[in-house]
Amino acid sequence: MLRTLLGWNGKIGKVLWIIVILGLAASLPIAYQRVETERSSKKVELVFDYRDITDIAAVKPNPQQFVKEKLEQLKGAGFTSMAVYDSSLSELRNTRHIQLFSSVDYAALTGTPLPADKNYTYVLFADKQAADTYRPLIEGAFQRLNVGTKDWTYKGQAGLVIEVPFEEATMQALDPDPQALQTIKAAGFQVVARISDRRSTLTREDIDRIIGIYKSQGTRWIVFDGSSVTGFNNEPDKRTMSYLAESLKQNGIGIAAIELLKKPIEGFSKLAYLIDYDTVRLNSLSDKDAWKTPAALSDRQQLAVKDRSIRMLYYNASAQRNYEKGVIKDPFENLIQSLEGENGALARIEAAGYTIGTAEPFDYVHSGWQKIAKLIAVVGGVALIALLIGQFIPVLAIPAFVLGTIGAAGLVVLSADLLSKMLALGAAISAPTLAVILAIRTIQKWNEQGAAGARWSKAVVLFLRTSLISLVAVPFMVALLNAPKYMLVLDQFRGVSLLHAAPIGLVGIYVLLYTSGGVISTIRNLLSRNITVLMVVAAGILGAAGLYYLSRTGNEGSASSIELMFRSILENTFGVRPRTKEFLLAHPIFITAVYIALKGTKYKSALYLLIFAVIGQLSMVDTFAHLHSPIKISLVRDLLGIGLGIVLSVIYVAVWEILVRGWKLWAPLVRK
Repeated sequence: MLRTLLGWNGKIGKVLWIIVILGLAASLPIAYQRVETERSSKKVELVFDYRDITDIAAVKPNPQQFVKEKLEQLKGAGFTSMAVYDSSLSELRNTRHIQLFSSVDYAALTGTPLPADKNYTYVLFADKQAADTYRPLIEGAFQRLNVGTKDWTYKGQAGLVIEVPFEEATMQALDPDPQALQTIKAAGFQVVARISDRRSTLTREDIDRIIGIYKSQGTRWIVFDGSSVTGFNNEPDKRTMSYLAESLKQNGIGIAAIELLKKPIEGFSKLAYLIDYDTVRLNSLSDKDAWKTPAALSDRQQLAVKDRSIRMLYYNASAQRNYEKGVIKDPFENLIQSLEGENGALARIEAAGYTIGTAEPFDYVHSGWQKIAKLIAVVGGVALIALLIGQFIPVLAIPAFVLGTIGAAGLVVLSADLLSKMLALGAAISAPTLAVILAIRTIQKWNEQGAAGARWSKAVVLFLRTSLISLVAVPFMVALLNAPKYMLVLDQFRGVSLLHAAPIGLVGIYVLLYTSGGVISTIRNLLSRNITVLMVVAAGILGAAGLYYLSRTGNEGSASSIELMFRSILENTFGVRPRTKEFLLAHPIFITAVYIALKGTKYKSALYLLIFAVIGQLSMVDTFAHLHSPIKISLVRDLLGIGLGIVLSVIYVAVWEILVRGWKLWAPLVRK
């Protein structure tokens, strides 16, 4: 039976490759439709936080004039929209529409004894217009909370008593400030809504009223303020979030997904699904970021649009107090400089093929035939994994494919989403690992045949073949994870750390066990070796290097200022930044390792360098695992890395030859 399976293995290997190619052929049209989807959204919206303007204005000599001037400056600089929050008593006080008093303040103001049994909040309106505008707003909000209100006056100035303590009253969310909405529209801006889920008694009538207010202002986008979407907390009992989804769809209002949040907004993914992914990605520039250099801000914003499919750039700002000089500064001039000029963010965004305007969601292209194509891709992905298993234990290639196909069929029914994620990860690990193992076998074959020829040219050709096999994983990943939620990062490619570690470990095992004769004898020799202090130290160094390497994967890794500057130079030079670990290290090392190994079996230790070089192969695949990045950008990044890696390999090979010839020249002299 075993001999029969081994006899079939050679034939089944070819069959598996045919299945992989069929899966690849089925995946490519899906990838093409993904590219069409990416091309469908080309407008970028610049949004400024209106509350930040009014907060800074509160520390200026002429607040209203300051707000007017800044709106004009920001409009001239290219901003299209202003974000407006749920208002509050504190915000209305900061904008000087009202004055607020606690019971203690009221007693001091009126010269009356402090009431022993009344702990209320007292409001005075700035003038008659403020009273006419804000009295209905405040009364309505507290009536919905079943809190009583009544009129009062002070020296002819109209006011309102709110029958709750000051601390509680100032916590309540009110409808947006109508005066702010009027000012923003008059200045020529669109209104972006910032609504929260802080209304404890939120009803469907509240949703209709709030959405109606923003619809009347022509609002296209909502950016949620807080840890959950509006209606999420009342969804189990009142289905308020579901009703919000219906209201948004009816009124043509979408939602913006803020990138790089420490914790996802609760309910956001479900709401995005309910409104058919009428969603755009948003990059938020914090008030601290606003003080960075204009060049750094320009780099960041154009990269967000071009590399991460951001369609809404959201700016925050805050006043900065310099106590030594006794001045209060604001970052408006700095922010405007980052946008304007030939090297400003606006010019660079437009040069990349985008226009400034109201953001648009992706028009998702998804033909009906994609279901069939995806099933073929699933079988192709299983075959790719089986091929890798067969490189280590040939007899398991057939069972792995059969069992994998049966398991995939079961998961299609139980959890198609889980199947897609597992196979995408399996393909991403298998392709670069398989590619490097096949490269090792090719080197061994060439050495056995004593094939002549230019070693560097052969090394480059083998490197290109290896890279092509590694990139076979990409169409599978794109096809298996082709859904709006991945493009919007509402869900992600899973297993990034495993992708960065598994190929290195598998190639290491292959080089260690399969390139030095029989596997069993190699294992026996390894187990019988004495462990030295040098081995322990080396293992510690390798372990520390591995931990550092894994710490740099994903979005959690940090980069030094020098590295950031180098990245900026690469970006500005090539338009797309190639990955440093690919073109500067892994790719040249791959070519150099092959160049050395082709000198004959005497230099087979050079194969150990391929354990490190596989990092470049898996990194190329990992580039496409960032599913929110345009495929075109990821492809250009990989091709640049390959091209630069080949160029730099000339230097690596030259250094190797210099070292070898220098050693041959000086070693005899040293021995004497």
